[in-house]
Amino acid sequence: MKAGITGKMTAIVLSIVLAMTGEIKSRDEAGQLFKSFGSMVGDLSALARGMMQTSAQLSDASRELTLTAAHTCEASRQISLAVDEVAAGAMRQSERAGSVIELVERAKREIVNGEAKARTAASVAGQSTEEAKRGESAMEKPSRILTPLWSLSNSPSVRFIRWADDLRRSAGS
Repeated sequence: MKAGITGKMTAIVLSIVLAMTGEIKSRDEAGQLFKSFGSMVGDLSALARGMMQTSAQLSDASRELTLTAAHTCEASRQISLAVDEVAAGAMRQSERAGSVIELVERAKREIVNGEAKARTAASVAGQSTEEAKRGESAMEKPSRILTPLWSLSNSPSVRFIRWADDLRRSAGS
């Protein structure tokens, strides 16, 4: 029984191979069936090859997509780092701006204090000028009196009186 089934299977496989290669010459129904079957096997074989090529192309595209996704992920990470650096720089600038504002405000206070001190100094200088003018005018009166007296002190009679005083002092000592 085994030999009968094996023989029939072998005959069928051989008929299929012959049909695929186009070597069946029979024109009866069995020959046409084998030719059609061979044509179908050839079409299925071509379809399988096409599917294998499409699958290989799909696999290549998938690899490229995976690489692109990895590059995109890395670029996103780099962008994230850059944004973090920019944010940190902005924060530092903001802190420095606060320090600059404090310095400007302190300078403003110093200028206002300096201005007040300058006004006080100007006022004191004005008062000193007025006092000097009053002192000058007070000195004019004695100067008017003393100038003629000074000229008298150099007169011959005043020199004689001084000489006599000096002589008396020397005699008393």
